[in-house]
Amino acid sequence: MESLWQILLRATASDEPLSCNDCFVFLDYLSDLLAEGMDPRAIMPIAQKALQRCPSCKEEYQHDMIELLAMPKGRDGAVRDGSPAAAH
Repeated sequence: MESLWQILLRATASDEPLSCNDCFVFLDYLSDLLAEGMDPRAIMPIAQKALQRCPSCKEEYQHDMIELLAMPKGRDGAVRDGSPAAAH
């Protein structure tokens, strides 16, 4: 699997749209960043560009965001999995 940075480099170096597979990998990375409480503003323009081109990718992104928003968050803004071990 390509790293996030490889996908970002390819996405910004070309006007070619990301493939759905690359977009799904990118969305997984984006979801992980958001779950960790990181600020995604630096890479959101790339996500928006990909999502505008592909309804399937947009649907997957919306599904991921609904799941992410439903998860409990800690004081630091990071998503917790809700298990007792995560509370420590």
